[in-house]
Amino acid sequence: MKNRIMRIMALCVVAVIFFSITVQAAATPTYTHWETVGERLTVPGRDMYKPLFTITGSDLGLEDPLEELTDVFAAEDGTVYILCGGNSKLYVLNSDYTFNRELIVVDVDGYEVDYSGAGGIAVEANGDIYICDTENARILVVGQDGILKQEITLPESDVIPDDFIFQPEDVVRDNDNNYYVLSQGSYYGAVIFSEQLEFKGFYGANTVRYTALDALNFLWDLLTNTNAKREKQSRVLPYAFTAIDADEKGYIYTATGALSFNSSSNGNGQIQMLSPGGTSILQKRQVSGTSVSASTYNFQENEVIVTHEKFRVQNFASVAINDDGYIYALDTSYGLVYIYDVDCNLLCAFGGGVSKAEELGMFTSATAMALNGDQIIIADSKLNRITVFGMTEYGALVQKAQNLYLKGDYAEGKELWKQVLQQDSNSRLAYRGLAKAYYTEGDYEKSMEYAEMSYDYVTYDSAYRQVRNAAIAKNFTLIFIIIIVAVAALVAFLIFIKKRETSLVKNVKVRTMLNATIHPFQSFTDVKYKGQGSMLFAVIIVALYTFTSTLKITGSSFLYRTTDVYNYNSLYTLAMTAGLVILFVVANWLVCTLMEGKGRLDEIAIVTAYCLIPQVLFNVISTILSYGLSYEDKALLDILSTVLLIYTAFLLIVAIMTVHEYTFGKLLWSTLITLFFMILIVFIIFMMVILIQQFGNFIYSLYMEVAYR
Repeated sequence: MKNRIMRIMALCVVAVIFFSITVQAAATPTYTHWETVGERLTVPGRDMYKPLFTITGSDLGLEDPLEELTDVFAAEDGTVYILCGGNSKLYVLNSDYTFNRELIVVDVDGYEVDYSGAGGIAVEANGDIYICDTENARILVVGQDGILKQEITLPESDVIPDDFIFQPEDVVRDNDNNYYVLSQGSYYGAVIFSEQLEFKGFYGANTVRYTALDALNFLWDLLTNTNAKREKQSRVLPYAFTAIDADEKGYIYTATGALSFNSSSNGNGQIQMLSPGGTSILQKRQVSGTSVSASTYNFQENEVIVTHEKFRVQNFASVAINDDGYIYALDTSYGLVYIYDVDCNLLCAFGGGVSKAEELGMFTSATAMALNGDQIIIADSKLNRITVFGMTEYGALVQKAQNLYLKGDYAEGKELWKQVLQQDSNSRLAYRGLAKAYYTEGDYEKSMEYAEMSYDYVTYDSAYRQVRNAAIAKNFTLIFIIIIVAVAALVAFLIFIKKRETSLVKNVKVRTMLNATIHPFQSFTDVKYKGQGSMLFAVIIVALYTFTSTLKITGSSFLYRTTDVYNYNSLYTLAMTAGLVILFVVANWLVCTLMEGKGRLDEIAIVTAYCLIPQVLFNVISTILSYGLSYEDKALLDILSTVLLIYTAFLLIVAIMTVHEYTFGKLLWSTLITLFFMILIVFIIFMMVILIQQFGNFIYSLYMEVAYR
């Protein structure tokens, strides 16, 4: 019941999130993602951060608003720097966000330096200020007194491509005192400068991602290339980094903005952690327990909203790493802030707003983000203000408990996770933390309960094996006796049948159906030439195939479910079972009628259904065995599934050859054409559905025109 309520709440929060994005009525409620097998759920959560206040030019006592606001930075001592790059202004705030001063940048001769168009700012521990003067292709190194110390420009080098344009917009330093500079629109990666600010090369560029369709297009272009075609070709280039930061250990993190503004997908791998060599080493921990490269993981939403007939793709404009290694990312498209842990688990997402965004905590154009201790500062370039968010007690509790979890101190974090659940019953992290804690304590049944609620397959499997092994050890004698008695009874029954030389099944058609899996040649011959097939039995087998397939998906044990039962769509299973059988039978009949096939439509349907008996048996066996096998034993079911699938294909080959009186060569040719016809039929059905929908819309529009007249 609790899980069902959670799913309903999740659907509500999705609607609220995307409706609020469209109408801009209120800030997006805090939510998180629950990763399941092949699925992502959006679940409401308790606020980890709350908006505290906003700061505008008038709040600071300035005559001018914070126009052309491009970046914000919080130094180690809490001092906040606000860069209005478009107006060549830099404001300094105290740690309590009161106005300190406007920093005027001057050269050694006392002349004011103009850095209009500056896009980013960073401040070193020694107080040196680095202003990324984007439009003027330089970085200004300024002291706390405002005097310009040095200008960093791109030197001449054979390593630098001729088409490279230096437009610095973000800079960060690692523990080896190397400086990494992002150049606007550069697909070569970050520019590295040494401690002496000497050019060292490029670092960590994104790679071009190709699909199978791209590969086919490439081969086609090679075969059909002409001079005219070459002139119209365009290069596919990697996406440029939009933000960069470094953690306490000196690892570099980057964010990639919108992968395509004309796509129905937000893509994958928007956040990366780079090794010293520039390769992505950030890993996403999956529910199965394995880890995959974060470059294959979508850090944003699966859904892309369409406004004014255009896709509104999400776009990370800023990334920051706190002292505990948590990743903060700012999506400028919807004004959302995402917080991930080191395993790429989403702790929460919040914020929102696109147009007016008058409510506290919303944005019109969230441009930059900075972390100031346990506070988040967001700059809004259209509202000319910054918003400060403070961590709630709940947020601090979650991060404290999660820190213990990531360190492996499961028992120590147990009470903290209980407190988290008292405040937010939708916290998957809390369920997972408690599952680990109970497993550590040896309470395996309790561990299984919480692991299932958190979709933690690894902990569930470990706890289940402990419970199963204990049960087997306790009842070994009884289990052994039951097995011996069952085997003896089966042997005695078979001997009895053999001596009586009789058949248990008297009905000829039933016997033919059951023998189809053991004696396929004889059984299908009897169906063809003796009329011993039954359409009624065929329908029953197909119905059982659909039912057992549904049972296998929804009724298997937690470890073997392949989908979330609360969001399961039975129509999909119906289409992939009964629908696929009907499609094959009709297509094969149409094709083989033209290829001198002797099989009638009912004969094809009957033998095709009889071939599905091994699959029906496997579905039942798999469902039952799933409650006795651990996840590590899954290979046994996979082997059995493969063997039975091959045997089913063998039965189908024998069946089609028999009813159509085909040779094996003619069977292969007809099968290929049958598959083509199946695709063609599906295409025609989709086209008919689309045409009917369009015709219905036309009739409705016509009716509305007449009604209003």
